[in-house]
Amino acid sequence: MKFPLLATALLAATTALAQTSGSVGIGTTAPNAKAALEVSSTTQGVLVPRLTESQRTGIAAPVPVGLLVYQTDGTRPGFWYYEATAGWTSLSGAGSGGDNLGNHTATQSLQLNGNTLSNNGTGGLRIDNSGNVGVGVSSPTQKVDVDGGILARAHGPISNQGAYLQWNRTGGDGETWLLNQQGQGGINAGIRFGGATTGNAATEWARFRNDGNLGIGTTSPGQKLEVAGQIYSNTGGFRFPDGTVQTTAAGSTGDNLGNHTATQDLNLAGNKLVGGTTARAVRSGLGLTPAGLLTLGAARIQADTLTGNGVRLLSLDQDFVLTSKGFFAPGQTRALPVTGVGDRVMWLSYYSAFRAGGVSGNGTIGTSPQPTSTQWDNPNIGQYSVAFGLDNVARDRFSTAFGNNNVVRAGEGTTVMGYGNNAVQTFYGLMTGYQNTMRGQNGLVGGYQSKVQTNLILPTPSLAFGYRAQARTSQAGCVAIGYYARTGGYEGSFALADYSPVRTDYVNDSLVSTAFNQFSARFAGGYRLFTTTATNGWNNGQVQTPIGVELTSGANAWTVLSDSTKKERRVLADGNAFLERINRMRLGSWNYRGQSPDTMRHYGPMAQDFFAAFGHDGVGRSGNSTSINQADFDGVNLIAIQALYRRVLTLEAANARLHQQVRQLQAQPGSGSTPAPASMAALEERLRRLEAQLSPQAQR
Repeated sequence: MKFPLLATALLAATTALAQTSGSVGIGTTAPNAKAALEVSSTTQGVLVPRLTESQRTGIAAPVPVGLLVYQTDGTRPGFWYYEATAGWTSLSGAGSGGDNLGNHTATQSLQLNGNTLSNNGTGGLRIDNSGNVGVGVSSPTQKVDVDGGILARAHGPISNQGAYLQWNRTGGDGETWLLNQQGQGGINAGIRFGGATTGNAATEWARFRNDGNLGIGTTSPGQKLEVAGQIYSNTGGFRFPDGTVQTTAAGSTGDNLGNHTATQDLNLAGNKLVGGTTARAVRSGLGLTPAGLLTLGAARIQADTLTGNGVRLLSLDQDFVLTSKGFFAPGQTRALPVTGVGDRVMWLSYYSAFRAGGVSGNGTIGTSPQPTSTQWDNPNIGQYSVAFGLDNVARDRFSTAFGNNNVVRAGEGTTVMGYGNNAVQTFYGLMTGYQNTMRGQNGLVGGYQSKVQTNLILPTPSLAFGYRAQARTSQAGCVAIGYYARTGGYEGSFALADYSPVRTDYVNDSLVSTAFNQFSARFAGGYRLFTTTATNGWNNGQVQTPIGVELTSGANAWTVLSDSTKKERRVLADGNAFLERINRMRLGSWNYRGQSPDTMRHYGPMAQDFFAAFGHDGVGRSGNSTSINQADFDGVNLIAIQALYRRVLTLEAANARLHQQVRQLQAQPGSGSTPAPASMAALEERLRRLEAQLSPQAQR
């Protein structure tokens, strides 16, 4: 379409045409200055070119932006214009009278401007400026204001329930909700009220069922109102069918049950107090026999489960006391309420004994004869005994057994812990570990397959602790500690063994005592004995010399610390003075008082003489007047030996000079001066005396 050509034709065809500067008017003499063309008429319109869809799409490119045509056929007849980016764009809806609504996509918010959305112009949906929505209401006062009913049809996005109404308090996901149960009815169908998170399972709080029953905390109320929990009356109390009102637990119209005050004894007449009508509730009920025996529950009819019958004490803040009359008489037994295989907790008042755990029926290891299922039957119940665990026997009075397959019998007061331990004819002993045995009084056994076997009468304790350690004697008072440490039947002996035989021959290399009252120890890595706090040169952050003795691996004598770098305030000794002091000492043989002079004689000095001679060196004191330190004794001997050796050297030098003189005299026969016989005799005598003195020194 060419607008200048159209304007020229119109000017030529009618006088109702005006043209001003840059504007053309048809039907007006004063066209708008902002318009290139203004057409004004009350009886006519503007007719644009009419094309079919194929003609429109067949316009050759380039198509000018803004080109307007009217399409006469196709699925969307109406006005079309050419847009720069989208191309041909329809100005009409699906029909010839489209107004850019309906199936179109909105490109901006739709403002109703006080109008309603309606099907026929009446009623409909109204949204005010506050965001309140009215359905059938012209002036809604709430976010949703409905004049009429609301129908929620079946749907199930929450826990597979039916149609629901959901709201929340926090502005987030759904917090509380009200809904109808999904399904086609049934006794449990009805209105439910509960809490949920959208998409997650609901927590039901209350339900109105189809039969009119209301349940709070229960999904299947059996009465018009059934509550799983407490009902609280703040004021007014509770009204009963007879018109009475109960405001306190203790009412004058009590019926001797519930919270009422009993006005007479309650006779169960062979019945139970139960917590329900189910078979489990009846079995678990509380009964009272005519003889006064209180029973709880019944015999098990199936294997134990986590939900089986039982008693649970919750928040028990008072003392729990079981008493016994103490009717036990030695040699007599009383029938037990439960025997044989099974797990149980028993307080046996006749014996004042306690059992907790079970009996497996597999017997107890290490006993003869082996019990199979009678560990907790008579006569294996000791007075005041306790057994915890599985297959434990505490047959003696005051005995206790903890763990698995332990036995205490034919004694009293013994405690056993662990597995497979056997205490027979044991009195007031203690045993712990794996497959240990004990016999005797006041013993202590621990470890793996260790044994104490002593006299049944003597009360002196014995101890065996380790790997197959044995404290065994016909008397008592022996100790075996370590790997295969054994006392070998010698009372009073002490065997202390290391772990070294495990790498060689543990049977033949076992440490075994060889005499009564003997201490035997084996540590193949050596022994260290310290007499100072420090053991590695430090004590509390300060340098301190470790002092003691050591018997190194394979050695047969003690090693004493003698490192010069560890010593201070050294004073050189006068060897000749030491010899003079030794000369004044009482040296000889002797024996200790009380020891046999035939077999226990000794040589050496007296401690008083040794201390008087060498106890003070001008710096401090060394030793005391009743004992002699072996290191000091060795030191004095070395000093004396050094002094003697120096004297020997002096005498040997003098002897050599005399021999030289003799040889010189004998070598002068022609000098005319022959030594007088008396002079030679004197010289030879001196030589003999000197050699006599040297000879004993050389023999030492």
